[in-house]
Amino acid sequence: MSASSPAKGKKVLLFGVGLSTPPMIHYLTSYGINVIACARNPKKLDKVLNEVKNKECVKSELFDISDPNYEKRLDELCPNCDIMVSMMPPPCHPKIAAAALKHGKHFFTSSYVSETMEKLSPEFKKKGLLSINECGVDPGLDHMSAQKVIDEVHAAGGKILGFFSVCGGLPAPECNNPFGGGYKISWTPYGVLSAGTNNAIFKFQGKKLTKPGTEIYDPPEWKHVIEVKGKATTFEW
Repeated sequence: MSASSPAKGKKVLLFGVGLSTPPMIHYLTSYGINVIACARNPKKLDKVLNEVKNKECVKSELFDISDPNYEKRLDELCPNCDIMVSMMPPPCHPKIAAAALKHGKHFFTSSYVSETMEKLSPEFKKKGLLSINECGVDPGLDHMSAQKVIDEVHAAGGKILGFFSVCGGLPAPECNNPFGGGYKISWTPYGVLSAGTNNAIFKFQGKKLTKPGTEIYDPPEWKHVIEVKGKATTFEW
């Protein structure tokens, strides 16, 4: 993104200021994009925003989705933005997305597409709005880079017999821990552990297979090779 990007001056209404959000705030504000960060903990908000260099591009707002009047608060916040981003826990996304629909705003999140979010997709399309999920590193950039490879093979007249995509969890050697093969947690530890228990649904040699989340790390040698998780069959090619 260039400094003269047409996105300069746009307003992003961001919900949640967990471990994954500071880099996004730094990136957006470095290009003159305004960020309105919403969270229920004022001390956490202040800590994150005080570290931003372009302070004229950031603003904080208190928001508690567990408050019985959260919808009224959303009605106050939503009109003052161009797009909405939810970095809250996945169960909260549909509530934020519903507000985006109500106020005619584009909606983004880095989480996997849940069944509830999938049901909202036709409504966003009907209104000519974007609802983009899985646009982080994992899931997100791994899907995009995988699709790039697949498209290049097809463009060259090739045929794909099998495809494995591995993303995340491999730190630079100089940043690794003494145990080797270390895992760097850049988001909620609970999220890491819960994601590791998701069932894996994938195709192998033409057959659709399912591996229960309770067996993801069996046998033990899998721990340092590959973790199969999520619903890979969504991405057919």
